Amino acid sequence: TLNATTFTTIAGVPSTPARFYTLTGSDLTNDVTVTAPAGFQVSTTAAFTGITTDANTLSITPSSGSISNRTIYVRLTGTTQGAYSGTVANTNGSVSAPVLVSGTVNAVVAATLTVGTLNATTFTTIAGVPSTPARFYTLTGSDLTNDVTVTAPAGFQVSTTAAFTGITTDANTLSITPSSGSISNRTIYVRLTGTTQGAYSGTVANTNGSVSAPVLVSGTVNAVVAATLTVGTLNATTFTTIAGVPSTPARFYTLTGSDLTNDVTVTAPAGFQVSTTAAFTGITTDANSLTITPSSGSVNQTIYVRLSGASAGTANSSGVIILNGATITHTSSPATPKNLTVNGNIVVEPTVSSNIAATTVGFNSATISLSDFVPGTGIYALIVVRAAGTPAVAPTDQTAYTANTVYGNNGAASITGPGNYVVLSDIDVSVTVTGLSASTAYTADVYDYNADTPVDGVTFENYKPTPKSVNFTTTTTPLAYYNFTSGVAAAFTATNVMASSFQRGGGLTVNTAAASAGTFASSGYGTNFTANDYVGFSIEPASTYQLNLTSLTYTDIIGTVNGPSTIEVRASTTSDFSGTVVNLATYTTSTTSTERTISLTGTAFQGLKVPV
Repeated sequence: TLNATTFTTIAGVPSTPARFYTLTGSDLTNDVTVTAPAGFQVSTTAAFTGITTDANTLSITPSSGSISNRTIYVRLTGTTQGAYSGTVANTNGSVSAPVLVSGTVNAVVAATLTVGTLNATTFTTIAGVPSTPARFYTLTGSDLTNDVTVTAPAGFQVSTTAAFTGITTDANTLSITPSSGSISNRTIYVRLTGTTQGAYSGTVANTNGSVSAPVLVSGTVNAVVAATLTVGTLNATTFTTIAGVPSTPARFYTLTGSDLTNDVTVTAPAGFQVSTTAAFTGITTDANSLTITPSSGSVNQTIYVRLSGASAGTANSSGVIILNGATITHTSSPATPKNLTVNGNIVVEPTVSSNIAATTVGFNSATISLSDFVPGTGIYALIVVRAAGTPAVAPTDQTAYTANTVYGNNGAASITGPGNYVVLSDIDVSVTVTGLSASTAYTADVYDYNADTPVDGVTFENYKPTPKSVNFTTTTTPLAYYNFTSGVAAAFTATNVMASSFQRGGGLTVNTAAASAGTFASSGYGTNFTANDYVGFSIEPASTYQLNLTSLTYTDIIGTVNGPSTIEVRASTTSDFSGTVVNLATYTTSTTSTERTISLTGTAFQGLKVPV
């Protein structure tokens, strides 16, 4: 069967494309004769090579008596206008296989060519460089009987591709072949060849026989001027980040160039990245390069710069990699290369944790101390205290925490996570935490970290995510507790216990460490004391209660020879000790700044219902 049944053309033009069918035969003793009817031609080639007459005949010679799927092409000759129909006869002796054909040769209609407007009218370049980008227009034609010839004027080139593939000569010519007599919106590209300096103008000729559609073009090829590159100033000069995290926000500068004949290559130094977008889209490697293509020899491009976060160097003793004097290079031969100096700091993560210990533990406070600051430990330390059993939550990098030494009295900026209270965030090596509960187990974690000066509100803490920890348990609740740096009254008393203000003999001078305590009362604690040589306090059980004493713990915060030399425990029948006074025990002490505990043993300290 014919691959398509419609034959149409115009007078004087054979129909295109040719139609075809396949011919197959067996047990053939002679050639097969293929004869076209009037108005048609047959051929064994789609190009109808050598076929010049109407109603021609072909002879197909069998091979060993067979013909297998031999393609026979058919077309309208197109000699004279009119309707044509008939049979393509395929015969071998008395055997035949007809193929019906019909078609129309229409009257000749005048060919038309139409060209669109050039997308831009300016052509400019420098000698030796074709103009970019190429300009273009569209070419449309109908009722065409031949190829359309497109010819560039002197100084110009034309092409059917924007890359001008294969176009090497000036004023070249293209041949555009119609399809069934038509060309629809075919894009034609035009550019200045740029071979020689000067002004050029002329017409791109689009012709088909006597039909033409010209396109006017003009342009200038300027003399070669020395190529130049100019690098602007960074909008901000500070680059800081932590290892593994690109710096934000990105800094930027402007790269300009003129009379350039080659691409510009921009290369970042180690530790930095460059990009043409603020988001650094597609930029994944350190010290990357960009290629900037000039437009008509010029470049005006914003270049963004950031630290990649790669550890490009060795950290100093402060845990910071210093990248000073690094250079971003800009090259485009033969222009003079340009450099831009950038400086940056990369804060590294500590590799070693400081040792941590609970050095003094009371019933509602504990002193946490750090030690063993070897290379690799952080310059700073974040100490977090949590109740035993509460999961540890590591701090978040680039987050500044506000320390509060009162346990649990912390806002959102003072916790790393639920129940993880920041009590120290500094270069200090110890902190006393208050607000703890008596007889309670706690854990203190130390997260070493390094940091650098904040930039634009962004901080650069780099925490070691795995801490060292110490567990401690607060002591039982005392009957009374005094802290002479905050006053002479008892800082704490147990339920059903009354405690007097701490007193001293009138002749004793208040030392500097206890200066905030003010002047003590001078009433006596028994007839054996003079007015000038004692300090003391008393506790008394509420009615129906009694005291069972077990220990007296004290710390001389001065730690000099002026500390207490003797401690006596006395009982009296009256609260002001004006009645009978009994000396329960006397202890000789030594001066020390370390906490000391005196054990109060024996029946004399049990079941006391009087002031002591």
